Parts: sequence; C-alpha cells; structure tokens
Amino acid sequence: MKSAKNPVARDVSEIIRTMPGVNLTGNSTSGQRGNNRQIDIRGMGPENTLILIDGKPVSSRNSVRQGWRGERDTRGDTSWVPPEMIERIEVLRGPAAARYGNGAAGGVVNIITKKGSGEWHGSWDAYFNAPEHKEEGATKRTNFSLTGPLGDEFSFRLYGNLDKTQADAWDINQGHQSARAGTYATTLPAGARRGNQQRY
Repeated sequence: MKSAKNPVARDVSEIIRTMPGVNLTGNSTSGQRGNNRQIDIRGMGPENTLILIDGKPVSSRNSVRQGWRGERDTRGDTSWVPPEMIERIEVLRGPAAARYGNGAAGGVVNIITKKGSGEWHGSWDAYFNAPEHKEEGATKRTNFSLTGPLGDEFSFRLYGNLDKTQADAWDINQGHQSARAGTYATTLPAGARRGNQQRY
C-alpha cells in the first residue's frame, strides 16, 4: 500500500498523478474518450479502479456527459473532495485490493479526509480552462468547503463543487480527415498467368 500526503493542488487528480503506479488516462477500457483525469492503476482502465472516500465507494464518478455521438466524456470526474480537506490518499494493488470485488481488479484508491477540529475553517476556489482551439469546450469549476465544531462532542464538514464543461463542436475532427488511394501491380514469368492489378 502506498500513501501520499496532500500537497497544494487544484483537484484530486493533481495529487494522484504524483503517486507511483497510478496513471491518469483519457480513455476507458472500451476505448471511449475522456479528459486525462480518469484514474487508472496497473493499466487495467478506470472501470477496474475503485475509488473510495473514507472507505465508501464514490458513485458520482459514473455521472458523465454524453458526447454528440454518444461517447462517454468524463471531464471533471475527480472533483469529489476539495484538496485542502484531504489528509492522505492510500493506493492498494494486487491481492490487497481483491477483497473489494470485480471493480477493483486494477486496484483501489482510498481518499482519507481530515477530521473535524475545534476551530472553524473554510475555503473557496475557482478554475477556468480555455482550450487553445475554439472547437473544444471550455471548463469552469468552483469548489468550497467549511468545517467547524458542533458543541464539545461533535463537528461537521460541508463541501461541494460546481463543474460545467461546454460541448465540443460536432465537427471538431473535420480538419483531420484524410483519404488515400493507390495501385498495386505484380507480374509473373512468361507462360504463367497474366499479371494482376489490384486497387485499394
């Protein structure tokens, strides 16, 4: 098991990418596109990497938008917890992850959040991404968090985020289309059958 303390980061993916053996990919095992922020352990794809927060599965990672051709696009799927609320991240691989079931064939990422304290703390941040090419959709994201005491025995934590990504243009790849044509010819020795010609 490997663990990482929380450095300064915009989202979970920026912490995850520093951990050995954990990759960020833009494709699922089915070949569908994403945004290079899907978590992949041992090259087995995001669908085989289980994400937990304090030991509980993250179901919101399945909330994805559909592209205009029906492909799955998972941009923004790592904004589950504000980075400043993360105590550490644990990564389990191989037999240690087997007890979590089929969805953990690649491994398990367990995000451990900080415990509440006797003091009030809060944060807010915003992020905007404007792609170089106008055909790609821009991304806007904002996160907030608030923690504080509830009497002498209890404390509470509240956090959330709003993520909005514009759709890519329907003809985003039109300029990359190509067409090929050519001929292929062979000849045979005299007396043999006539040479053939194929076109593709």
